[in-house]
Amino acid sequence: MLLKWARWFPYWVVVKLSRGQYSSDGRGILKLDKDYPVTYYRLGEGEFLVFSQDIQNKFIERKREKRKEKDDKKFDKINKILDDDYSLKMKLKEQFEFERKNEDEY
Repeated sequence: MLLKWARWFPYWVVVKLSRGQYSSDGRGILKLDKDYPVTYYRLGEGEFLVFSQDIQNKFIERKREKRKEKDDKKFDKINKILDDDYSLKMKLKEQFEFERKNEDEY
């Protein structure tokens, strides 16, 4: 958890580090003229970093999309290698079938 040293860093660094952590008590409702669902991270005594739930959901969705794009690039690279090497493709296929067959036995 970020504590007092969080104030030594620029705001964007604190936000990036905070969002990368999991906060067990990080959801709540901010009661102003109406109720707003928020996500918050505790930085220290009485210091909180608060985001609206809509902004947090967009952040999470963008993070998932980036992860999916990264995985797709890796899969494309693997498929390109497999397309070039037929023997490797057949060995992997045999290994996959062997593992599936043995998985049923356990």
